[in-house]
Amino acid sequence: MNKLILSLIFSFSFSLTASTGLWSISSDTELYETLTLQSPDINQDTEAYLGDNITITQTGAWKECITPVQTYYAKEAGRTMVYKEKEPLCKLSPKDKAYFPSYDNYTFYGPKPIPVTWKPKKNKSKLCAENGWACAKKLPENAVIEEYSFVPSQPVKSIEYSGKKSNMLSFIFSTNDPITNEIINREIDLDLSEGNILAYKGLLVEVIESTSMNIKYKVVRGFK
Repeated sequence: MNKLILSLIFSFSFSLTASTGLWSISSDTELYETLTLQSPDINQDTEAYLGDNITITQTGAWKECITPVQTYYAKEAGRTMVYKEKEPLCKLSPKDKAYFPSYDNYTFYGPKPIPVTWKPKKNKSKLCAENGWACAKKLPENAVIEEYSFVPSQPVKSIEYSGKKSNMLSFIFSTNDPITNEIINREIDLDLSEGNILAYKGLLVEVIESTSMNIKYKVVRGFK
């Protein structure tokens, strides 16, 4: 199995604060193996502020990826390839030599995703379609960021703190589908006069203290 030691902050469309901590990949982490990550850890006392996610859960795998630092276009015989800025291209298995996009990067005969190769060579590096055509050429070696990223395979679930009015705490439950990019939001409330446990879709969050601006809490059980 491919293993590595590397620490990084997972980057996604949700905003994570320091209070939710870091997800890291370590020496005993296996690449391309499906697992579920949750932040913060169970029973960890945590503080969040208005607009922060108080918890986030995602299922997927750590994969070898490249991410262009800017958008590159390449045309050949009427065919156009686009290599999008800040959009990771990832291998699907340890045996792959090509990187796969999560978007349609090919425009000839209708948009569709085409695997990509990366060949670093000082200032003659290039990004190409898998079969070697439509290359963005003469790129510097730092034209892409090479890293191991956690790639979700199921909708990412999160809950955001949206404030307090009297004894009522307000939250927003969100799911973000990594395949369709569809985001679904739903408002949920917790009446503190009835208890201090937020329960939703298997998740249990114990509220320790709260104001209209911040909340102290711990996750007792994760989403199911």
